[in-house]
Formats: sequence, C-alpha cells, structure tokens
Amino acid sequence: MSFVVVSREQTPLNMVEVTARLAAVFRDMWGKVPSENLMRVAAGIVGFENGGGWSIWNGNVGNITAPAWYTGRVWTANGLYFLDFPSVEEGMRAWWVLMSSRYHDVLVDAEQGDITAAIRDLFRLGYLGKDTTRKQLLDYTKGVYGYASKAAYSAAVIAKEYGKPWVGPVVAGSALLALGAGGLYWHRQKRAA
Repeated sequence: MSFVVVSREQTPLNMVEVTARLAAVFRDMWGKVPSENLMRVAAGIVGFENGGGWSIWNGNVGNITAPAWYTGRVWTANGLYFLDFPSVEEGMRAWWVLMSSRYHDVLVDAEQGDITAAIRDLFRLGYLGKDTTRKQLLDYTKGVYGYASKAAYSAAVIAKEYGKPWVGPVVAGSALLALGAGGLYWHRQKRAA
C-alpha cells in the first residue's frame, strides 16, 4: 500500500442536495435522469452511509474504501483508508460506477423500489465486508428506509420535472441567454469606460 494520506475534511450536504446531485451525476454519466425509485433508494443508501449527507468526508459518497493496489490520495478513520475525491460530484461518479459494476443487482432492486431486496443484495455482495450479522442487516435496512423516505419528495420532483424531454434544452437555452446577456452587458460597460 503506497497511499498518500491527507487530512479528513468535511464536505457536507443535506438530503435534498444528496438526491439532486446523485441525479445530476447519473444524468451526466448516462444521459438520462434516474427513475424516482432509483433516486430514492440510492439517496437512502448514501444518506445512511453518510449520516444524512452531513458526514461526507473528502467528497467520498458512500464511504468507498481504497483497494490494496490503490496509490492515490486517501483519508483514514477507524483503521480504514477511504478514497479522497476533489469534489462531491467526483465521489458520486465513483459511487455510481462502483454500484453499476460490482453491485448491479442492488440497482435493479432499487429501480423496482424494493429497499429490502436492495439491502439484502448489498450484504450478499459484500458491500459491508464478509462477516456481517442479521442485526447489522436489519439496522442497515431500517436506516436506508428512513433516509429514503427523507429523499422521497425530492426524488419525485426531480423525476417529474427534470425527466421531461424539454427541460434540458430549456435550462441550457436559459443558461446561454444569461451568458449572452452578461457578455453584452460587460461589452457595453467596457465600451462606456
């Protein structure tokens, strides 16, 4: 292990931000907004892993630990080494990649809105290690249900509003209009001076 250990810095979010940013990163990666169910369950898992978003450290969403071969930046807690990310969005991107490649069954369960099956598959696939107890499974499931319920309204709004095919072009058009107006204003100010 040749990690570069850095200091632990809090990068907190609330559950609305967790849900919205997970959806935005998913959309950037795969070109579509995740379903309401997928957003709700994913936010529930991240919420439970990171204390409702308040315990996100160094952009690491989901508390992703460093594999033995890793040589990048890490931070440490409880005897474990966790990946250090330059931003929460980069941490979310890594979390989505990890979930889609290693824990795909969990995402299938989440897409169907089945939190119990999603958590059971997380444990079956070793997300929390090899030696887990039934009590850990029950506590984790209860926690994810709690945070998923906190993310439910945000997930519903995001799925309804940003899942519409015309929203992306409208938002992009508004951004271009604002950029153009700002440029025109700057140009006129410069000319007037």
